Amino acid sequence: MALPQLPLKAVIGFAGSVKNGFHLHPDGARRVYPLGSTVVVSPLPVQKACANEDASAQESQKLAPATFLYGHVGNITALAVSVTGRFIASGECVAGGVADIIIWEAIENGSSYALVKRLALHTGQVVALAFSFDETHLASIGGESDRRVVMWNVNSGSALCGSPAPADGQVHVVEFLHHSNNAFITAGELAVSTWEYDAKAKRLSFEPVVLGMLKREILSIAIDERDEFAYLGTTSADVLCVSVKSRAIKETFTLKKHISRGVTTLHMIKNGLLAGGGDGSISLFSRKPDSCVLKFESCKVLNGGAVTSISVAQSPQSNAPGLDYPIDCKSDYAKRRYLHEAFKSLMSGTAQIDNYRDGSETFDVYCGTKTGELHHLEYCAKHPLSKEALLLVKPFDTRLDSAHTNPITSIAFPAQNSQHFATSAGAEIRIWHADAAKELSRIVIKPSTITCLCLSYVNDGQLLLSGWDDGAIRAHNSESGELVFMASNAHDAVTAIHGTRDYATIITGGSEGNVRVWNIRNDIITLEASMKEHRSTVNAIITLRQDSMAVTASDDGSCVVWDVARRVRKVSFFGSTYFKTLRAHPEGTQIVTTGTDHKITWWDPEDASIIRVIDAPTEAELSSLDISTPDGASIAVAGLDRHLRIFDYESGELTHVGAVSHAAPITACAFAPRADVVVTAADDGAIFIWRNPRAAFAALEREKETHVRRVLTGETTIDDDATIENSIENATGDGPHGPHGAPSYEY
Repeated sequence: MALPQLPLKAVIGFAGSVKNGFHLHPDGARRVYPLGSTVVVSPLPVQKACANEDASAQESQKLAPATFLYGHVGNITALAVSVTGRFIASGECVAGGVADIIIWEAIENGSSYALVKRLALHTGQVVALAFSFDETHLASIGGESDRRVVMWNVNSGSALCGSPAPADGQVHVVEFLHHSNNAFITAGELAVSTWEYDAKAKRLSFEPVVLGMLKREILSIAIDERDEFAYLGTTSADVLCVSVKSRAIKETFTLKKHISRGVTTLHMIKNGLLAGGGDGSISLFSRKPDSCVLKFESCKVLNGGAVTSISVAQSPQSNAPGLDYPIDCKSDYAKRRYLHEAFKSLMSGTAQIDNYRDGSETFDVYCGTKTGELHHLEYCAKHPLSKEALLLVKPFDTRLDSAHTNPITSIAFPAQNSQHFATSAGAEIRIWHADAAKELSRIVIKPSTITCLCLSYVNDGQLLLSGWDDGAIRAHNSESGELVFMASNAHDAVTAIHGTRDYATIITGGSEGNVRVWNIRNDIITLEASMKEHRSTVNAIITLRQDSMAVTASDDGSCVVWDVARRVRKVSFFGSTYFKTLRAHPEGTQIVTTGTDHKITWWDPEDASIIRVIDAPTEAELSSLDISTPDGASIAVAGLDRHLRIFDYESGELTHVGAVSHAAPITACAFAPRADVVVTAADDGAIFIWRNPRAAFAALEREKETHVRRVLTGETTIDDDATIENSIENATGDGPHGPHGAPSYEY
């Protein structure tokens, strides 16, 4: 019998390092992007309506769930979407052997995708992919160890022909012509080539583009609508224009005044060209039909790392031409007055031209960056006032989404707050809104080479403690991000940290095996005691009995119970494993541990006796564990096999499994304080937020207890009886709607 699946509520993550990895789906409502070894097809995030809007308000729009496409072994390094969105192609990078290309085809009226073809020819890595305009052919580029250009038949999945890449250098990008299904252009180090497939001779041949004395490394290609000119972005911040027909260079445009790290991506738009820079900027060129000449218009800095992807909506924001008037401008006189005031404000410099739009000429622009951020801008092909092409930036943050780019090491929730949680990865700590799955704030520590290893909230969530591999303890205000205090050289590396409820004591563990107790007074930290029992890295710390006892887990195969007041060991328990994590039941009477032996063990902290041991249904290491609060009814376990599992605490039975798996090993998991969601994080920087169905039943039990108490005190009414009865029937499946009809949760 199949186990119930844990429904996925939201996903945070985007592999921004993949060149041209972000794609706006042709339906305009979804996005396609890589995440580790998985392709994600998900709804576009909701744009904030104002700068100070609370993140929770963005959940007002109900979106379809994300679709995860599994099939790759290695991380995805190339992604392409066909013109209509019928096909998605993804290529991978593997340590050795064949790097597969997978073709996914839309099913169920386009709402999902299925693996239809697996193309195996390249070795090592696939660096670029492109579909032909009629979706019949696919061009692929192999990596440095492969160096082949291959053309595929999409329908049959067979290779039509392959050819070695030009010997001048590595090929980086490929782009099909708009009006030919057998011709495309490749570019890379010192070479640009036009390719054509001869179906009769079954031959793929190329002709080099003459660049003259120019020696450039090409990073990006954009071809105009008529296939007359191709624009090439270079590492030296130039845009080269070449004639497709004559294969000769026509013009050179420099962006060195505006871009400092090369033109990483190009995208052709109506009446213009967008250029993404390695310094996080996006530049707009205007162009006229039948001309290759580009005119620089503007440059916007996104502050999100190198721009690796640009995707533009195929349809404008509105079909109604002309200036967008405010709602209160209904009469012709009001519109003329508004237009007069607009010109007057622009002439006097009291208003920005970005504030005025023509929806029929305005297109949504989405930019993906190397740091995993997604930015939203707008492009106006012909501004209603200036009549020029403009790149418009909304008056608030352009960032729609963000994600970690380093492996996540820890997750922490405030004790009484299920809305916010913190994650650590690399030199960053980020605060997230759990319901909206949005980043609220970010703490960045320099130098960027250090790594935050552990987190813990104290003082009702106002203070966020962190341990670092440079041996320092840092405490930040969780709202402002301001550093409150810091203790250098606390350990060789601070691998575990825990703060007591009274905000007076901090307990830390280090990579050298020491456990240390610190006192906090007036935001000043002082060392109180150092205890040496472990012989290896301390991985986790918890407290029991109103913080009078502490328990530590270590790689040396031992867990030690400490008397915090006396600073001495009370008892130890041992196992043939590296203990990776431990948690205590909310009542404090039992401890649960996991480790490398893929076992889950219940312990009695008083005498170190084993209460129960179960084998998890996996041979992989279990690296993370958490127990739901306040009832302690469930245990969440995850590890290197990338799956989240929920066990019943009392029986030890497996009750739920995650509906999907992470693309990389899970490094941390945590229940929200009210246990309505479970959060997991992985090595690829992805964060999954899961709904916990058992939380709905727990809420009903609490409602039932409240109802019984009201009955005993004489406060209940007949209507109350009917309400509680209907709620219980819906939750247990005995009512007319079954479990899916319960209004407070979804499966």
